[in-house]
Amino acid sequence: MADNEFSMEILDYLALGGKIREWSENRDNAPKTIADLLTAEYSGIVRLGVGFQKPAKQAEEIVYFEAPPTGTISIVIPNKDDLQIVPEKPYPMPNFYDVVYQGSPNIPDTEVDNFRSRRIADYALRKCV
Repeated sequence: MADNEFSMEILDYLALGGKIREWSENRDNAPKTIADLLTAEYSGIVRLGVGFQKPAKQAEEIVYFEAPPTGTISIVIPNKDDLQIVPEKPYPMPNFYDVVYQGSPNIPDTEVDNFRSRRIADYALRKCV
């Protein structure tokens, strides 16, 4: 986990990707506040830095951004403060990518959906700047 007090670490990409897919289908199932992410339901899925553990932060609502439909160009602009974070060396790539970076991407048909869920978690939650 990064040293940033507001870091988020994904512990289980597959479970988080499944949750995000579920939230996409039904927003009512999505956590509403940071405190919701600190419950036992998510304890093995995500770990939040100490900054998120503060009572004032726990009360904050989670902000969701819906991606535009296919055929629309969208660009996520990083927060300028995030640009000051020094990237880790070596850059940490989740190990589920190993399957596609060892020659040609031969993901078994039985694992395509799981791989997609993991990628959804990676792109939806991590700030990649």
